[in-house]
Amino acid sequence: LVKLVPDPRSTHSAADRALQQKTVMELYALMERLAFLVDGVTDLRDQARARAEQALPDLRKQLTALAAALEAQRTALVSSKQGEGISGEQKLREELGVLYGNVNGHEGRPTRSQISRMGVLTSDLLAAEQKLDAVTAKDVAAANKALAAKALPPLTRLQEAEWRKKGAG
Repeated sequence: LVKLVPDPRSTHSAADRALQQKTVMELYALMERLAFLVDGVTDLRDQARARAEQALPDLRKQLTALAAALEAQRTALVSSKQGEGISGEQKLREELGVLYGNVNGHEGRPTRSQISRMGVLTSDLLAAEQKLDAVTAKDVAAANKALAAKALPPLTRLQEAEWRKKGAG
């Protein structure tokens, strides 16, 4: 039988380590939610682009505009700069990753500013999720109505179960 115990030289209390672990798990869950959101935006964008190639010119313009709006939302969430090493572009994904690494890399209590930053990033993620909900309710619904009139398949939003099945989550 093996019993794991904290390093006896550690100056951090059990409560500090518990809060650190809880915070790390919350940040991990936020990163997972963000990955699902980004994949969902990307999937819708790709569907809109594919349908635009099949569509008549009047519908092509609508679908191309929708794809561009979805791409803008995606690039607002993740660094899109290409280059060697770190681009220096900090978007929500990169900010969450840095915070996760900082909290995970220290066995003690997260700082007040780290906890506060997690709250801000959580709000930013919620706003991005709500933005995709709004685009789906308005622009995707309008595109689907136009697609149906041309007997073209609708745009469908990626479901979390399907996303997890693909192994993305």
